[in-house]
Order: sequence, then structure tokens, then C-alpha cells
Amino acid sequence: MSATMGAASRRSRWLPGDKTSCSIGDSLKREQRFDLVVANVLGAALLDLAPALVRALDNGGTLLLSGIRESERAEITRVFVRMGLRHRLDFDRDGWCAVELATSW
Repeated sequence: MSATMGAASRRSRWLPGDKTSCSIGDSLKREQRFDLVVANVLGAALLDLAPALVRALDNGGTLLLSGIRESERAEITRVFVRMGLRHRLDFDRDGWCAVELATSW
């Protein structure tokens, strides 16, 4: 974890104490909603999963996307912003990026 990413995680309230849960895989199919959704897959897969990832966010939720090549960041961010998310932060390391977005509802 870089210092920048660590500072961002301290600023955000991603881990709300004993209410934290972790789910993977088919949770997206069950229409569950989460405060935090993390997806670490390549850019094309993020675009394919975009509608399901956005639907999985609860009110005030945060979406952290990684596995993004620097050349894909603008397009991927634009797609999620068009779906109603607010762009918060970008993280860069060695040509790879992570993007933090939040619900606007």
C-alpha cells in the first residue's frame, strides 16, 4: 500500500467496525448492496461488470476499481461517472491505476 493509498483509506470510512462484511462472486447476482465494492480486474472486464458493480453500491457507497492500465483510466472513469458515480481519487503505480468513485445518491 502506498502512502497515498493509505492516507485515502484513513480519510474514507471504508471499514465501519463490526458491521463490515465481505462478499464475492455471485453477490452481484443477488442484488445485495454494499458500502464498499472493490473490483481488481482488467479494464475490459470492469466495463462489462459496470452495471452490476454500480447496482451493488448502497447509498453513500464507495467503489474502488483497480487493474486499470493508465491508458484506460479516462475511459473507465467516464463510463462510471455517466452511470451516476462521483470521481474521488486516482492512484498510480508503474503504469497501473486504481480509481475511487462514490455514489451520488
